[in-house]
Amino acid sequence: MDAVAGSRSPKLSFNDFRPDPTKFVLILGSGVLAYEIFSRLFRKIIDQTVTSQSLINGTSLFFSAVFVIRACTLDLHELHINFGALCIGYMFLSLLSSREIDPLSTSSALPSFMIDMVAEAKEGKYAMVGHEAAVRNAEIVMNSSIKPNALLLAHPGVGKSTIPETIAYNIAKGLYPPGSLFAGARLIQIEIHSLLADTTWRGTLEKKIGEMLEMAKKDPKIIYFIDEIHLLVGAGITKDSNIDGAQLLQPALAGRQIRVLGATTPEDYYKIIAPRIAFERRFTLVRLGEPKTSECFTMLRHRYNESCKQGKFKVSDQAIAAAIFLSDLHCKNRYFPDKAVDPIEHALSKARLDHHNSTAEIIINIEHIAEAHLMYLSQGKDSMYNIEELKKMLDESAPSYLSIIPVAT
Repeated sequence: MDAVAGSRSPKLSFNDFRPDPTKFVLILGSGVLAYEIFSRLFRKIIDQTVTSQSLINGTSLFFSAVFVIRACTLDLHELHINFGALCIGYMFLSLLSSREIDPLSTSSALPSFMIDMVAEAKEGKYAMVGHEAAVRNAEIVMNSSIKPNALLLAHPGVGKSTIPETIAYNIAKGLYPPGSLFAGARLIQIEIHSLLADTTWRGTLEKKIGEMLEMAKKDPKIIYFIDEIHLLVGAGITKDSNIDGAQLLQPALAGRQIRVLGATTPEDYYKIIAPRIAFERRFTLVRLGEPKTSECFTMLRHRYNESCKQGKFKVSDQAIAAAIFLSDLHCKNRYFPDKAVDPIEHALSKARLDHHNSTAEIIINIEHIAEAHLMYLSQGKDSMYNIEELKKMLDESAPSYLSIIPVAT
């Protein structure tokens, strides 16, 4: 009987199935920490857009679940080591995030409403030239120790963005002398619509502008470019606060704690900014006139030589000259160089569709520009033109508009 009793399985109680509380807490804590670490790492790899947020969460949840399953097989001693390593990793990532440092990049991370224009210039994104006098005037103003804030004033389409793009290009190429304000400076574009997003919630705009001021305090060589700066006036006002974006920025501008290169149109300046005298007087105006046809040709040729350098589609000098001539003739309510860009872009777009399977080089010529411009005319009162009449007019006027092409030496 004793032998039979000894061979039976021992009687199990509920306590035998109850997990060790310490091990349970360590496994649960490891899972939470693993999820946080994976989330932070994936956010550095994947853009934090609405569509990618679910991907980040799902991927992080999957990896942390795998991590928990693996942790269940560890003994208590190994779990302590595992949990400690996770705590150290989480603290390290938290420290990097608090300093706005991207562990996967050598450059500092920027808030979502900021764009590093110098970094983009190093990537070759800026190819425009022109407005040399305005660029020089803006540099002189921002180098001032009294009122270092410039406000670009120009009609739509004249090329206000050319000024900060040229400055960013010069910084990226190291063209400024050592020791100057612009040598090694950071030119950061403020996306005004992203800055003003969700400003109906109290404190949102204050927090974003606070980030700008804090960054400028840490790095005096930061210059902010704000296009459509007039939108700051009246932005962020709620039923609980009458303080807008211009008022939030005004003390820093007055105290020379920040350098700003703003841009707006004459209409918006005189209607919105000029009445706010305390804000307006913090800036020095830099006026941009419409470029002449010869300067417009130089700007567009440089632009399309650079942008089409690697592709099979090229834009001839004759096509650029024809685009300038036709847009000057029929687009009186618009400004150079923007109005001359449209027929060239339309011709390029059509050529890409028509010849997407071709490997041969495609050159945009006068005929392509005429077809593109005819589409514009068909939308207005000058629809009596047909393609043959437009080509005939271009042939007859060729000596005149082709004269803006510089003679090769």
